[in-house]
Amino acid sequence: MMRRFALLLLSFTAAFDDEHVLSPRCAALFTSHEAATHLRRDDAYLLPVASDANRTCTHDLYRSPKTGSTALYNQVQWDAALRSHVCWSLGAQRSSGWHTRPDEAHARPIVVALRHPVEHWASSTLFYARHEVDDKWSLPNGTVDLGAVFESFRSKATAEHGKTGQSKYVLRRPDFDDVVVCVGGGARPIHEQLRDRFRDPRICEVPVANKLGRDQTPLAADARAWLEDYFASDMAIWAHFCGSPVS
Repeated sequence: MMRRFALLLLSFTAAFDDEHVLSPRCAALFTSHEAATHLRRDDAYLLPVASDANRTCTHDLYRSPKTGSTALYNQVQWDAALRSHVCWSLGAQRSSGWHTRPDEAHARPIVVALRHPVEHWASSTLFYARHEVDDKWSLPNGTVDLGAVFESFRSKATAEHGKTGQSKYVLRRPDFDDVVVCVGGGARPIHEQLRDRFRDPRICEVPVANKLGRDQTPLAADARAWLEDYFASDMAIWAHFCGSPVS
């Protein structure tokens, strides 16, 4: 049983870890960018909007919180191949439009990331534990005791099923070529999804920084199952766009 859970944990995070391996061509593009040193030091750093943005792209990027969309936004700025298809057109960084939700009436196709709901919860929990509460959930080695956080979360949860908020960013418009990028949960690496969708092999790997499994203790299988049930509506959205979840 323990071996099965270890394999499950590895498969759950592998899609992120693969993104760190940049091909020589893409590594050269990444390191040559004027702000690359900031990205290497702080994966949450926001690159300036590329000067040639909005010239040829066909899709607009929307950023759903805690889905890896910061890495997607940054890649749009440093990877000209991706930028030829996807633009950031919602104004300056950290503006009121930074996490604007897409509207059904938006005239152009959009790109939005959808993260496996349990990973989304864990990522949000990590951020909350690191930035907004005291160190009651921190272990001596600096990691967050995710099991203890889960028990606290479950004790306060209502009988009504919850939502991660991602459903507000995902549109179902059959007449539009909207793109939903699946993140985590055994999904293929992000760059492979983008290359296939835009039929462009030049698109570089996405250097997503995955902190799950490094900054948190593992989540027990029964806790994962409870969360999948609690976020049932989001799990249905994940299954619709991304296929069967990790079980």
